[in-house]
Amino acid sequence: MSTAFKFLGTRVDGGKTIYIFEAPQVTDQDTGESRLRDDGVQTLTSSDGIAGTYWVDSTGLKVEMHFDSLPNLGQGDKASASLSLTSLDGSATKTYDFGYSGVNDLATIIPATAIVLSESDAANGQFELSQSLLPTVNDLDRGEDKLQAQAWTDAEMKLYDANGADTGEIRTIRYMVDDDGKAYTDGTSLGDLVHDTVAKGTLAVKSFDGTAAGHIEVHIAADANNLAALTEGAFIFGENEYKPHVVTAPSVNP
Repeated sequence: MSTAFKFLGTRVDGGKTIYIFEAPQVTDQDTGESRLRDDGVQTLTSSDGIAGTYWVDSTGLKVEMHFDSLPNLGQGDKASASLSLTSLDGSATKTYDFGYSGVNDLATIIPATAIVLSESDAANGQFELSQSLLPTVNDLDRGEDKLQAQAWTDAEMKLYDANGADTGEIRTIRYMVDDDGKAYTDGTSLGDLVHDTVAKGTLAVKSFDGTAAGHIEVHIAADANNLAALTEGAFIFGENEYKPHVVTAPSVNP
């Protein structure tokens, strides 16, 4: 099991933060040579997005680093770099790993304007909501700037009349979010909407990491008024129906 060299703290030099670590132990029987050699400022080697430099301090007992950039990592994610260190007398050189571990950064959700669907779209089974109209998830962690997946869920929809007044009637639709953060609705349970009415509701969602909550506002507008039709036919009426119902005025004696 490899030794983890302790992080000792920081100092500021020329406006830059310097991170200080204990150095690997050097074993040398020659007096005064059990320490590292100062080879000046060296560049960290990394393919994981770690950019920076390192050097050995004047005592040869500490390694100092400055980072130009470090990757934004999610909880449990890791990145690495490597650095090479040499003993004071130059007889031993070893390459060491530098491991960088991520923690979860809190996300934020920026609400979007209401998504307006037609009654036909809503009633056409599973309907994908436009990605460009969904709330924006901001998260520094790589791959986490999206909505959290959730199974099909019922959402209440309030009905409003042509004047925007709440009718007091409530309908329901279903919605879900897939693993890619795409949202879908299913309005087959909404039922027919009267001309000029609008169903409005909010679909509760969360950021991928669950640290932020938000909603998708959905408006479903009734389709154009359906044309009415009258049946063909004629009124049939005969004398037999008429005479029995004739009211005869009583005769009046002069």
